[in-house]
Amino acid sequence: MSIPLDWTVMVYIAAPDDNLLVPNLTLLDQLGKIGSSDRVHVVLQIDMSALGAKRFFVNIGGQSPTLVQDLTLPPRQNTGSTEAFIDFVNFVKANHEAKHYLAVLNGHGHGVQDFPGDESQPLFEVTTSIVTSAHADTTLTIGAAITSNIVVPQILPDNDPVDALTSRELKDAFEQASQILGTKIDIVGFDACLMSMIEIAMQIKESATLMVGSEQAIPSKGWPYPQIVDKLILNPDLEPPKLAEVIVSEFVAFYEARDENNRLKQSVTEMLINNPSMEPGQLAEKIVDGLAEAASQKEQVMLATCDLAKAEGLSDTIGALVPQLSQCLKIPELNLAVLRARFASLSFLDSDFLDLFNFCGHLSEALEDEPFATACSDNAGVCQQLKTTCEAIKDQISEDGTGFVINRGITFSETSALKNARGISIYLPLILPLYHELEFSKQTNWHGFLKEYMTTFFSGG
Repeated sequence: MSIPLDWTVMVYIAAPDDNLLVPNLTLLDQLGKIGSSDRVHVVLQIDMSALGAKRFFVNIGGQSPTLVQDLTLPPRQNTGSTEAFIDFVNFVKANHEAKHYLAVLNGHGHGVQDFPGDESQPLFEVTTSIVTSAHADTTLTIGAAITSNIVVPQILPDNDPVDALTSRELKDAFEQASQILGTKIDIVGFDACLMSMIEIAMQIKESATLMVGSEQAIPSKGWPYPQIVDKLILNPDLEPPKLAEVIVSEFVAFYEARDENNRLKQSVTEMLINNPSMEPGQLAEKIVDGLAEAASQKEQVMLATCDLAKAEGLSDTIGALVPQLSQCLKIPELNLAVLRARFASLSFLDSDFLDLFNFCGHLSEALEDEPFATACSDNAGVCQQLKTTCEAIKDQISEDGTGFVINRGITFSETSALKNARGISIYLPLILPLYHELEFSKQTNWHGFLKEYMTTFFSGG
């Protein structure tokens, strides 16, 4: 039996607050005007908390109504549950089966920071310790907190009922979705903050081909779906890597243009209020000067595409790094190199999430600097192994199209604070949670390294 559709774009939205509700209501209107096509269908499910959940097929362009509602969907949905997501997938399979699928989770997100403490007793008491690093004249103030026994799920939270997906439920949800659809999902997109993590990639690697997400926060406006869908409708033969490239490039272009438009409007308004008699030529000159001066304050966002087929290989190399890091922690003259790298690395809205490429680069550099270079002369094997493995990880992340990160986009990349973000982050925390249940930690024993790391630097003993 032939499948007439080339692509189905399925967007699963949790909008529990006005911050997300208003942009997504606007999105429905925008997509309704663009429409689907006979080769590309767009299906959305949006949970508006108190307003209830609704499911729509965006009708073929030009046909009325522009949004066709599925009236069989009960308005009260637990969008933060695996069951509700799977029900949506079953609806897509029954009504919008396609050769390719783009599945987007749209809502709040918080990477893997969504689980309870894994010890019967807290590993660390609430404390603030001062650690003087080997960086000359640098003092680090570090707070360690009691681990919690309360689950705080952070992926697509729903307010009615109060629930959210955990990173471990994500694995089950997408495995079931892949089985229902009869194929791997071509692109899993996270229109949610902080989701481009190696740990998340490992959770969905068996059920999806590509992952598109951000290491950093995503503005409430979210992805520019109208632009993405329009490009796909015009080019329904797009292969998944090319569509992922379109998503990243349209995302960056949207926020660069939005930033410039906002600044222009604000600048013009303020100048005219303050100088109502200003001549047009003077106004134009001041606008140009003002926008140039504001370059460092531009909206800084990023998005990246990861090849999930390469997740396990990258994870294996990180697994090789774990015993090397553990050995380094046992050498008093060297262990602060790890701490220096950790705090020198690029972190994001959640400071426990570090850019993996950045961390490996800083660790290699630290081992080349004093006093660690001298210590390395007495521990040459340990240092060389660390540097070799760090370089291997950086090579595997490479964004030249052959590595784990296929492409990345950063707004105003020349000046952005995110310019060194390479597309994938890793968890290196100041508190120790229930982390060992993740597929990534099972494969790499990163959890074991975290315990040694915490004990070395934060135990107070």
